[in-house]
Amino acid sequence: MVDLTRSTTPPDGYAVLSSTERFAGKLVTVRSDELRTGPDRTSTYDVVEHAPAAAVVALDGEGRVLLVNQWRHAIGAAEWELPAGVRDDPGEDPRAVAARELAEEAGVTAPTWQHLVTLHTSPGFTTERVEVFLATAASATQSTDREPAEAATMTTAWVDLADAVAAVRSGDITSAMTVAGLLALVGPQTPPR
Repeated sequence: MVDLTRSTTPPDGYAVLSSTERFAGKLVTVRSDELRTGPDRTSTYDVVEHAPAAAVVALDGEGRVLLVNQWRHAIGAAEWELPAGVRDDPGEDPRAVAARELAEEAGVTAPTWQHLVTLHTSPGFTTERVEVFLATAASATQSTDREPAEAATMTTAWVDLADAVAAVRSGDITSAMTVAGLLALVGPQTPPR
């Protein structure tokens, strides 16, 4: 049997020789790390540092999932996603982040919460880590408090869970945290042939 336990111990001979900050923006910092990857080998890796984030699969009493739609400039598409956002400070509890984002983006709260899945969105080049939570019996209880950039284009919809999962499988929903959250909720399915 293969041990699938996650290890944070680098391989023998692996070392960070230097690190140079290339860019510091509002949301991300980019650095270049010079690494020793073997006895006589070095490589340069560019790393995008991103604050930890949280997302929420919010289900209402009818089993529908709440999705937000917003224009994503980087991919040139309007994307259906789970409500989500980054931590405002390093010590902020991920579940509190998810609850805050659910309230701000959709005006929705939920009485029951549980951790669903943890993911690194693209571990080959970014530090971004997302904690995804399941919130049940969710309902609209307040007005939204969206950031100005979100307020202009963000919409929300309660969607049948099966329809949302079908949109993941068809490639219409591609946001990593949304795909992971929805598929973690519904469990394994028979793969297509």
